[in-house]
Amino acid sequence: MVLGFFWAEFGIWSGVFLTSVVEIILQIRLHALYNKNKKIFAMVSVLFFCEVASMCVIGGLYTHLHVKSRAFAVAVPGTPFCKGVTPSFLFAFQIPLMGFDFILLCLVLYRCIAQYRNVPDKSWSTAVIMSIIIRDSVLYFLSVFLVYLLNTVMWSAGPTDLFPLASTWAVVIPTTACSRLLINMKKAGASSHHHVSLPECLPALSFKHSDVGSQSTQSDVSSVVDIRRYDTDNSV
Repeated sequence: MVLGFFWAEFGIWSGVFLTSVVEIILQIRLHALYNKNKKIFAMVSVLFFCEVASMCVIGGLYTHLHVKSRAFAVAVPGTPFCKGVTPSFLFAFQIPLMGFDFILLCLVLYRCIAQYRNVPDKSWSTAVIMSIIIRDSVLYFLSVFLVYLLNTVMWSAGPTDLFPLASTWAVVIPTTACSRLLINMKKAGASSHHHVSLPECLPALSFKHSDVGSQSTQSDVSSVVDIRRYDTDNSV
């Protein structure tokens, strides 16, 4: 019976810890995208603190309810577990996560889309990396949001037996999606070191000069610099 209560409480606090680690990693990436902008850092840090605080409050209330209900719990025959009680407020546990992830997604998309549009040639490494970040950020948010939304519905309207299933995926999916995001960024960064793309050609540079003391003689000198793409490995 005690074992059942332990795993229920362990699931709550391990979820808080692992999701906090994932959110910190996403914040570091966002901090790098905005070139260490202090205003963005302060705003996101405050929102993150509010998110973690709200989760800890709900988790603490859930743990307190479990401690009080141990004296009235009934063990499931043949198992070390007991039939638990899901409080009515537990459905709100992951709502702060959904809101915070949506804010991070909006900030990342705003920055990456602006950078992507400013690149003249979309085959350059900067444009490629921005497109990968946009793609993985959207996929991460959709996968995590669907899991959190499913958990919220289960905990608000579903039976108590579905609680372990919901809490398990809420830990597995975010960590897996974040790992995939980091691996793809590392691959994109490694490939950009091998192939550096420069403009197909720079604009024509026109120079005009006239001989001193002569009003009839003028010459126009035009110089066009053409720089082709090159491989850094071949330039060494």
